[in-house]
Amino acid sequence: MNKKIIPFVPSGIIVPPTSKSYCHRYLIAAFLSGDNLTINNFNFCDDTEATIRCLNKLGVIYEKEGNSIKQVGLELPHDPMIFDVGGSASTFRMLFPIIAYLASSCKFVSKEGLFRRPIDTYLELLEEQGIGYRCTDHELIVKGMISCKDYSIDANISSQFVSGLLFLYALNRSNNALTLMNDPVSWDYVEMTIDVLKEFGYVYDENLRIIEKKSLNLREITAEADYSALSNFAVLAALKGSISFIGTNKNSRQADRKIIDILENSGAKIAWKSGYLTVSENELKPINVDLRNCIDLGPILFVLASLIEGDSTITGYENLKYKESDRLYGMLNQLEKVGVEYEEVDGKIIVHGKKQYFGKTTFNSLHDHRIAMALAIFTVASDITSTIEGAECVSKSYPRFFETLEKLNQE
Repeated sequence: MNKKIIPFVPSGIIVPPTSKSYCHRYLIAAFLSGDNLTINNFNFCDDTEATIRCLNKLGVIYEKEGNSIKQVGLELPHDPMIFDVGGSASTFRMLFPIIAYLASSCKFVSKEGLFRRPIDTYLELLEEQGIGYRCTDHELIVKGMISCKDYSIDANISSQFVSGLLFLYALNRSNNALTLMNDPVSWDYVEMTIDVLKEFGYVYDENLRIIEKKSLNLREITAEADYSALSNFAVLAALKGSISFIGTNKNSRQADRKIIDILENSGAKIAWKSGYLTVSENELKPINVDLRNCIDLGPILFVLASLIEGDSTITGYENLKYKESDRLYGMLNQLEKVGVEYEEVDGKIIVHGKKQYFGKTTFNSLHDHRIAMALAIFTVASDITSTIEGAECVSKSYPRFFETLEKLNQE
């Protein structure tokens, strides 16, 4: 799908989709605890549907109604043990240890070359235990069951590997220890996993060993608004117009909550009042951001930096290369089409921003939802007109993104 975007002054109120990071974790935690649980404000998107499919293969029975999903029971797992993870790295990385522990053999299938992205952490785990596997760009076949034991992993690749093994320990209700080598990235997401497991009754000691599982018999839980999705519109409002957001948790654990601090430090008008967050335009100063613990903000922060007069500096961007696309050079190459200038010096991207860009262009989304959304925001905030190729990819995380964007055009 090609989507034409024009600039306008945005104004209005948004109810952001709920956090798919929380939705993934609530689904998995409910399965582990066996609670028949209703998750309200659920974000039904491509990624969370992948987690639902895989848990259904493990025997979970769900009922969907409106924006809620309920785990209503468990049955015997479905054979053959083939798990379609779609394009969701979160689904694969957080469920792999559970599935490989429960199934004597299993097959994971994906799209979009998911297994070209870093999964060596798990492949090395299989090799250490003498478990056979075959991996291609689109499938991983595992012959054998992994053990639940103490593990040491490189935490510098993705927090999702850490979360996956924490879920394995919760399944086994063991007090095994997880040793993290190298400085962990995106630690806020690991803390989110631990917080969710605590909500479901898991009790940890200071070394993150499970010491108890309380029977809380949870019946209902509500997911909070997604700061990853909100970040696009927050940047837009900081550059142009004013947008209010409903359902945001000011004290959220989400790593992308940092977008509000970044915008506030840059000079945007930020107001919290009566359950609303309002972001409004103001004269902004250049940003200096380390993406190491908020890597998904990369594309939209390149947009922000491009539209602030002066030099902005972005560091900690290496893992951007290993997302759905190479979000580092992919995003920068698209912005170069309209005259955005940058340089890479000593591990820093320095964006030479300016307030306006003119003309019209065709952007390629690279089939990456975050790039498609960020390029749409750039178009609206600047004075260019663009056509975004492959815009349907937003369904991965925010199926109603363009509908929401259009509602903000009240001219």
